[in-house]
Amino acid sequence: MKHFLFITIDTEEDIWGGYTVKNPSVENIKNIPMLQEIFNKYSAIPTYLINYPVATNKYSIEILKDMHDNKHCDIGTHCHPWNTPPFDIEMQSAVNSFMCNLSEELVFEKIAKLHNTIAENFNYTPIVFRAGRWGVGKNVINAIQHLGYKIDTSVTPFQDWSDWLGPTFNLRTNTAHGLSGMDKICLKAENCVECDKSNHCIIEIPPTIGFLQKNFISCINNRNILMNSAYSKFHILGILDRLKLLNHRVLSPEVSTINEMIKLSSIMLDKGHRFLNMSFHSTSLLPGKSPFVKNNKDLKTFLNKIDKYLEYLTKKGISCIGMSQALEVLF
Repeated sequence: MKHFLFITIDTEEDIWGGYTVKNPSVENIKNIPMLQEIFNKYSAIPTYLINYPVATNKYSIEILKDMHDNKHCDIGTHCHPWNTPPFDIEMQSAVNSFMCNLSEELVFEKIAKLHNTIAENFNYTPIVFRAGRWGVGKNVINAIQHLGYKIDTSVTPFQDWSDWLGPTFNLRTNTAHGLSGMDKICLKAENCVECDKSNHCIIEIPPTIGFLQKNFISCINNRNILMNSAYSKFHILGILDRLKLLNHRVLSPEVSTINEMIKLSSIMLDKGHRFLNMSFHSTSLLPGKSPFVKNNKDLKTFLNKIDKYLEYLTKKGISCIGMSQALEVLF
């Protein structure tokens, strides 16, 4: 059985954690060619999920369009509601930074504006979508389905964002599955409709998130109990993590070591998963602009993890393709 890697990069502005700046700088994009050199070394095709500030910046368009035209990358859509027109409709706030908390009409207007901007400036119609801050909901799925998207990659397995006023996810699998779309959103794969590329639903390809222990369901149940119990104030999860008894990890060079990325990937492959989905932010390419890369030393480590991870997968015969190709290879 053939396995694949997707690299999904939230390609966005330089400001981390802010949701009030409408015209932010995108200086981090200047470092994308440096990142792309690593991808080219392994014939890897990343998927740059671009937001409105990037999609409207002349320099960013030039860099990304050239790579896309030369088939070195894939392009998808990444919507931050606070800096995507129309403006001055919703109040700028933490709760409204999650698209799932906005009205369906406003969500559609914002995504449609970004979608049409990408299509015009890149001469390409994207079919892959990720909501900013993972803020996907029924309103978002309805909007992207109407706009012709085929793939979403916004639902995080074994993790929800309710503590930050975002969506509550109950997804307990890393497999690709269908989101039913127009009348509801399914966040439990076992309850979702059967989808393939002939159907008119959205295929969810989640980022790879799990545990360094093999029994994911037991791990998430124990983690939830500890997080919501009186023991939480004793930092039990941190103790169990250090003891390597309960290690929740994301396949990302921003928050995981190279050894953790490899171990998580190995567990996923042993479980029979056909794909891995590594995710990170373009902001981490500019030291000091994200909490993950604070200086040039951190940047060197960050890029080295990506290089070593791709080297590992290449030796295993796993190729990295653009996420737009997923329907051709997974179904």
